[in-house]
Amino acid sequence: MATWRSKTCLASALPFLAAAIVGLVQGKAETGSKTTTPKPEIFHWETGPGWFGERIKLPPGFSPTMSWKGIEEIRFAPGMFKADQPDFFSYALVFSLEPDAEVSPASLRKQILLYYQGLSSQVSTGKGRKVDVSKFTIDLKPAKNLSGFVPKQAKGSAAYLATLKWIEPFATGKPQDL
Repeated sequence: MATWRSKTCLASALPFLAAAIVGLVQGKAETGSKTTTPKPEIFHWETGPGWFGERIKLPPGFSPTMSWKGIEEIRFAPGMFKADQPDFFSYALVFSLEPDAEVSPASLRKQILLYYQGLSSQVSTGKGRKVDVSKFTIDLKPAKNLSGFVPKQAKGSAAYLATLKWIEPFATGKPQDL
């Protein structure tokens, strides 16, 4: 079985799996009629040598129309932005969403598509390129056999695998399937 340490090629599929799992396993605090302020997230994610990352608030600045609110944690492989590297565009991300986030399959499709449309549009514009993000598509299917990938504390979780057809904006400006 491949692990995060052994196969960076899995990372390009992971964003969708991670977003789906995290979004669907979020818990709602049972506090009776009182509302409590959530504590700041403490998140530690070990990665291999050379990996780097960032944490951004959702919705991200490049996609302000997303309805999801929360935090995005992303980790990039060493060759993430280098088209000639075997781990080009390999990364993993997790969306930690607020408890009231809509995470139905339709919402997953919409929010993930908005995320990548905004990302490609903003980066492409910064590089002097135009991209028609209305042509981006996403195919979402229930994931099967997730043994070892679903957190133990997940109750009633569901996971999905997705294929996104988009224009990679960072290095090539060419169509890419994620």
